[in-house]
Amino acid sequence: MNLIGNLIWLVFGGLAAALGYIVGGFFLCMTIVGIPFGMQCFKIAGLVLWPFGRQVVPARGGMGCLSLFFNIIWLICGGLYTALVHLLFAAILFIHPVHLSNTIKLTTGHSPCYFFEDKLMKEARKMLREEPFTIAEIAERLTFDTSNFTKFFKRFEGVTPSAYRQQVLEAGRKQEAIFIS
Repeated sequence: MNLIGNLIWLVFGGLAAALGYIVGGFFLCMTIVGIPFGMQCFKIAGLVLWPFGRQVVPARGGMGCLSLFFNIIWLICGGLYTALVHLLFAAILFIHPVHLSNTIKLTTGHSPCYFFEDKLMKEARKMLREEPFTIAEIAERLTFDTSNFTKFFKRFEGVTPSAYRQQVLEAGRKQEAIFIS
């Protein structure tokens, strides 16, 4: 199934998207400051070229203080472009958005929103475990107001964000107690 998905993806947009990332990577590598970003563009080009069956795992401790800033830049520069390209291909292939959503649900077993919400939950859990921010600050960083973030988190996790953070802290204390004994 991965092979078929990758071949279809390659023909209907994967090659064009990968070439875009490669060209962007070359332009970024023309300056000293742009080299790290250019290298990441080359990695993304490989993922975009053959995405099915691959998993992207973020590096531990790799998030710096500028990550929010670069995510905003990505949204403005790359995210909007990606959304428009998908709309263009849907128009070219005469695919209605509802049909596209149904096809994704049939293929993966999940609605398209599930993937977005799953990513948000992973990021929320990570921030609650590792970041020293308050719940309100985390909600704001994930573009929620505090009450909606709490409802969203509780719907998926079964507990409020503060209860989740407390469980993580208690589990960490138990681990420390085991190591000390």
